[in-house]
Amino acid sequence: MASQKQYAGDRSTLIQAGRDIHVGLTVSEGRQIALDVFKANALELAGLAKDLFEARGTEFIERYLQELQRRRPDAIKSLAQPDMQYALFSAQREAAKSGDEDLYELLTDMLVDRAAEENRSLKRIVLDEALVVAPKLTVHETSLLSISFLLTKSSSHSTSLETLRTYIQETLIPFVEDLPDSSSSFLHLLYTGCGSTNDEALITLAGSLYYENLHLFCEGLTAEEILSISPDAIGTRLVIPCLSDPALYQLASVPANVQEIAALAEECGLPETEVEELVTYQYGRLSLSGGGQIGTGVAELFPELTEAITRWDHSGATRMELTSVGIAIALANIRRKTGRELDLADWLT
Repeated sequence: MASQKQYAGDRSTLIQAGRDIHVGLTVSEGRQIALDVFKANALELAGLAKDLFEARGTEFIERYLQELQRRRPDAIKSLAQPDMQYALFSAQREAAKSGDEDLYELLTDMLVDRAAEENRSLKRIVLDEALVVAPKLTVHETSLLSISFLLTKSSSHSTSLETLRTYIQETLIPFVEDLPDSSSSFLHLLYTGCGSTNDEALITLAGSLYYENLHLFCEGLTAEEILSISPDAIGTRLVIPCLSDPALYQLASVPANVQEIAALAEECGLPETEVEELVTYQYGRLSLSGGGQIGTGVAELFPELTEAITRWDHSGATRMELTSVGIAIALANIRRKTGRELDLADWLT
């Protein structure tokens, strides 16, 4: 073998090897720490209950470490910190008590995010609280949180009815089956601090999809109709071929307020008054209008949402405002059921 020499000064550390070097906690060491903390603090149970509790706790650790290695392998070192050990033990204990598969996955997902937070940030504090609250919720409450986030904090804006249908199938449908059909889950979410009541809000499922995608529900306008209002509108980004009839035209977007109209007019180089009149004219030519008609129309286009529209509208959550903890739990649930990656930090600014 070739001669290897190293030189170092006072209080330095030398490492020399013929293969990979691991500094800090290994996965095996992290596993042993977690199991030791669990056994030292576990509930005093007897007989079969004790065996089942310990088996579930061990299984939870194995699954958590696998997910940590997959998503954030560098975060294994967090297990050397007392606050992370406490968070992991608390989640492990609750998972072992319930044995619920959905709770296993939800806690695991949030723990991975928590392990990656080295500094005492707002995100870390929110995740710590979410790990305490999540075991108090059933799948009905977590589904309600997920739908609420998707309708109020995310966007369903689509370029066609087909892409909107894909969004519904991949992003909304995974939570539809578990939506509650009464307000009891909503009231429990208020109690646990996941949400609050906003009397000024009224977020219906059908209405949210409809108003986010008004351009998909536009009836066609003739060139003469558009030119009579704005002679230079055709040829700008504002006007496109009608999505339901390419022989006609429609507005590419239907702004909801004067600020959006002003911005659109400036972008297209058109007088603001003309754009405002075009928007008003297009609003009068939407294929659906009025609350009841919107719900019925959306359900006819997407029959898979029929029951969800009814359940959501009777859940009480139409007036719910999510708290930071509610958002954290919703994001973890969305990721585990749809694979959609959303960073909690984006909603804490």
